Amino acid sequence: MSSTDDLSPDDTRCADLGVRRHAFYRHAFYETNATHAIQRDEIRKIGGEVMRFLAVGSLGYVVNFCVYLGLRGRLSPGIETTRLSALLVGFVVAASTTWVCHRLYTFKGAPRLPAARQWALFLGSSAIGAIVYTSSVLALIHAWPVLKQIPALAMLLGSGGSAIINFTLSRLVVFKAHRSIT
Repeated sequence: MSSTDDLSPDDTRCADLGVRRHAFYRHAFYETNATHAIQRDEIRKIGGEVMRFLAVGSLGYVVNFCVYLGLRGRLSPGIETTRLSALLVGFVVAASTTWVCHRLYTFKGAPRLPAARQWALFLGSSAIGAIVYTSSVLALIHAWPVLKQIPALAMLLGSGGSAIINFTLSRLVVFKAHRSIT
């Protein structure tokens, strides 16, 4: 019986090299593989959340833009507000719409906080994204006056930066309880 008969194939390769692996190394190897599997599952889960978040965000963009056009008099003649007011009202309506969709779809596994509390928390965390969004849109329109004629483009560009902030805050603050760390 050779000295390598009781070794696994990996141990045999190590023995051929004159190295004997220890049991703790094998355990660490399998533990590392399990950790990587958990990490892959978490990445897939986050990827799904990002895709759902972006789909819901697209709906929010449409709602925001329609409210904006309505308040600026393009959809309802006779009603016209300032650009800033239209942006802010559009944001609140769109954020409320997206909160419902995130609660029911994007983060559907989250334990439910009372609706009013979670809505307020969502709007509060979204306010940070709204500051980025609103200031970006106004800065873009100011920098490139042609965007006054095509506000949808300025709004779309402003939505990009706020989407990153809003997803992070939604996942880590508003809907954080849905994640279980194992």
